[in-house]
Amino acid sequence: MNPKGPILGLKPSALLILVAFLMVPALIFAGGEKETESLTLRILAANSIKPMPDSSLVDAWNRAEEKYEKAHPNVKLEYEMMPVSEIFTKFVLLVEQGDPPDIVHLPDAVMYPYAQAGFLEDLTPYMSNRELNDFTDFANSLRYDDKVYCIPVSTDVRVLVYNKALFRNAGLDEDTPPEHWEDVITMGKKLNHVEGEDQYAYGIIAGPNFHTPLMWMPLVWQCGGSLIGEGGKADFTNDAVFRAAGHYYDLIYKHEIMPKTVLGMDEDAIERTFLAGQLAMAVMGNWKFTSLIEKGFNEDDLGWGPLPYPKDGEPATLGGSWNWAVSADTAHPEAAYEFIAAMNTDEFLIEEAQAAFRVPVRKSHANSARFASDPRHKAMIEYSVESGRFGLDTPNPIGFATALITALQMYWGGAASAEEAFSAQEAEYNKTLQ
Repeated sequence: MNPKGPILGLKPSALLILVAFLMVPALIFAGGEKETESLTLRILAANSIKPMPDSSLVDAWNRAEEKYEKAHPNVKLEYEMMPVSEIFTKFVLLVEQGDPPDIVHLPDAVMYPYAQAGFLEDLTPYMSNRELNDFTDFANSLRYDDKVYCIPVSTDVRVLVYNKALFRNAGLDEDTPPEHWEDVITMGKKLNHVEGEDQYAYGIIAGPNFHTPLMWMPLVWQCGGSLIGEGGKADFTNDAVFRAAGHYYDLIYKHEIMPKTVLGMDEDAIERTFLAGQLAMAVMGNWKFTSLIEKGFNEDDLGWGPLPYPKDGEPATLGGSWNWAVSADTAHPEAAYEFIAAMNTDEFLIEEAQAAFRVPVRKSHANSARFASDPRHKAMIEYSVESGRFGLDTPNPIGFATALITALQMYWGGAASAEEAFSAQEAEYNKTLQ
């Protein structure tokens, strides 16, 4: 409770001087205790972040963690792990209860609103100029108010994955995926139903889930447009948006080389359909490349390429990352940042990248031969660095993505025209920012 009158009869200015004087010995004493004071760092993270016992990354993680603990014998690490979908709300709930973790692992989508709300510690003062200048353009795009509030470990990239065997059966060059939207149509007509009526040329994630807008929005950039206007407001009613949405609409209804069933597909469904040989090409995250091989797809028949773009447009794709951040209310910001630094050493990041086709967020790694020993992995990195963008720098990214999902489902499902669907959702989303 804030007292209404002067404390001890002192004026505010005199009180401040007294408090400062009394704090001097306490600060000196605290400084002497800093090295040996026992403390616990609470870490909130997805249960997929810390490697499971059968993961190839367990040894690398343990080495990094042990190195940190050896340098900080007074620090105890306490993890709270949970499914990815629960971290957003759990972190905010803990902040509101006045009991936030010291460290949290967050997706890039929530960095903007959480930094804006004051939930996250500004990490810029803890970083050297070399570290700050080593970020790729993708990582720099995650800054808020020109400050670093999260440290991306790696990013990913949306790509076109294709079945080389179906390309051969259709008489196409198995090493040449479509470069432009126009190529998707001409090649798609040859690939369509080459192995039966239930097999189609092209597939995307288009169901009512978070991946749908993330897979689709690069098409807007390819047309030279944007989805976000001044102040983070939605800008859904421009020609680039209509053209990008219309491209996939035409693949379903005009050219009939994409099944309407994609309107119900999530990330796992598109993977299962591709594994079953029912899609010759599909838009996926690069992490699915490894997943498809692990689930039995013939590696020799698995190809990938950049997202096709219109001949009068430009290459573009979406990057995405999970990031270490420090709570603004932690009592141990320096120890927390040093933990993040320990989990971002070159050795750990390189081993992690090679195990799962990760894409680096540091220039020194992107240009390193050690980072990507596999030529396909190296090409994905180059594509991400050249064409990757961040797409959810808006105060309410979840609401923004939901508005896009709704508009796309309405239009692609035939419930409304593109103009009606996008106009309605633009207005609804922008109301949330007032």
